[in-house]
Amino acid sequence: MKIKIVLLAFLLLGMVLPSELLAQSPNPDLTRMRLLLAKIADCNTDIKDAEAEIAAFKKINSEASLALYRQLKKNVAIATKCKAASQREYDDLRADYEGWFKDTNSVMAVDRQRVTPAWIATYYGQLIIAYARMYNSFNAITVPEH
Repeated sequence: MKIKIVLLAFLLLGMVLPSELLAQSPNPDLTRMRLLLAKIADCNTDIKDAEAEIAAFKKINSEASLALYRQLKKNVAIATKCKAASQREYDDLRADYEGWFKDTNSVMAVDRQRVTPAWIATYYGQLIIAYARMYNSFNAITVPEH
C-alpha cells in the first residue's frame, strides 16, 4: 500500500510539475498574433502588386512616362512602409513574449494553424526576401526623362 501511495505521489508530481513549467512562458496575445500575420500577408500582397507593376513598367520602358514612374515609386513606398510596420509589430511581439519565442517547443493555434516561433521567423524572412528582390528590381529601373 505504501508503494502505491509513493508511486501515486511521484506520478502526480510528474504530471503537475511539467504543466507548471509550461505555464511559465505564456503564449502571445492571440489578437496581436493575428494582427502580425495579417500585416505580413498584406505586405506580401503589396509587394506582389509592386513587382507586377515593375515588370509591366520594364516591358514599356522606352515608352514609359515620368508620371507612371512616380506612381510606381509611390507603390514601392507603400510596400516599404508596410514592411517597416510589420517589422515593428514583429519586434514588439518578440520583446513582449521573449520566453515564448526562445522556447523551441512553443506552439500556438491561430485560426486552425499551428504557429511556432520558427514558422513565424520563416514567414517573416520570406517577406524580407521578397521585399529585397522587389526593391532591387525597382532600383534597376532608369528614371524616364519625359
